[in-house]
Amino acid sequence: MITISLIRHAESYANKRGLLDGKLPGKSLSDCGKSQINPLALKIQESRLVYNRVYVSPFNRTRETYCLLNKTIDRKWHLTNHQISFGIKELDYGNLNGKKFSDYELSINEIWNNAKAGKYQERYGEIGESQEEYFSRIYSFLGKIIKRDNRTLMIITHECVCRAIIWIYNNLQKREKIENKINLADIKTLIFFPEDVDKFKKLILEFRSGTKKRV
Repeated sequence: MITISLIRHAESYANKRGLLDGKLPGKSLSDCGKSQINPLALKIQESRLVYNRVYVSPFNRTRETYCLLNKTIDRKWHLTNHQISFGIKELDYGNLNGKKFSDYELSINEIWNNAKAGKYQERYGEIGESQEEYFSRIYSFLGKIIKRDNRTLMIITHECVCRAIIWIYNNLQKREKIENKINLADIKTLIFFPEDVDKFKKLILEFRSGTKKRV
């Protein structure tokens, strides 16, 4: 059984200004974001989970969230064994990077909804990532960590990646669905059972087969 604590980073200066921020290294945490670390650390400690590994997106805001958590949280929760992973980095919004999210929210949501309907070719901001590229790296990342063994993992990433992982998770199992929404400095717990491993492999094959047919 794999237990994953899925965490969205604390508030960054881009979040504070409502900006799309999909180019490395990205904005740092705001003062408000730094103040969100203690309540988040408390939630982690209350879960009483001991982590085998922590996976962190390479952006400033996710790395800073991890570093501050690691300084704040009790050492017995094992946050020192971490790995930077580009598979869970922020979505590249292309020409929309640095623009107000509210000005492009409808078009961004349309591309997301098209992907859920199986249309993966559209690119964000003309030159950004396509949904095919975006989902491919997330599927690849999950394929490396969802195994038939007992481990507890933490993932510190971005809203769009959290939404994609939760969407994939909800499609894997018939148990209670998890709300596909996560706030800044928030945490969701996902549990993958042994029978989910084969389902996940099938889901990857269906995704790859579907995208090849549309090329």
